Amino acid sequence: FNEGSTNIVSLVGPETRFVNASGDLNLKGGEFTVTMPETYTSLTNARVFKSDKEIKIKGGHYDVNVPGPGSEIFSVSKNKDLDDSIITITDGTFELVSDDDCFNADHHITVNDGLFYAVSSNNDVFDSNGDMLVSGGTIMAYATAAGHEAFDVEPMVQGTEVSSFLPHQLTISG
Repeated sequence: FNEGSTNIVSLVGPETRFVNASGDLNLKGGEFTVTMPETYTSLTNARVFKSDKEIKIKGGHYDVNVPGPGSEIFSVSKNKDLDDSIITITDGTFELVSDDDCFNADHHITVNDGLFYAVSSNNDVFDSNGDMLVSGGTIMAYATAAGHEAFDVEPMVQGTEVSSFLPHQLTISG
């Protein structure tokens, strides 16, 4: 998917993957609008952008709403080589609503720049079983369910100053 392309997608039917890569997934711009119609909100565990290794995002506009149970937006699946299970975001605009994690990586998440407005209704917004580095951008992340967090990473977010914090909400400007 390259700069200048427009991709409007409606997730329908039994398919639970929009873009599924067995290797690296490279998103180099473009516009993505992905919605799950009301009639399919019972579709469970949908993955909009899924990779078995690494997701690299270098710009673009992502307007995604997937409220189905367990639905994630950017997901790097468990992999024997955890060093490959990462998400790297160089830039982009993200308007995301999911039931589960908006960003899920087994090893590492890096945010270099971008504008993020992301909401998870039943889990964490950014979930990394490793660390997370934020060196720029503006992130507004909301985890609305009790017991969940905007950032579920170990160790906690590194690299920037937290500009505001409320329960289940974290805003970072780098």
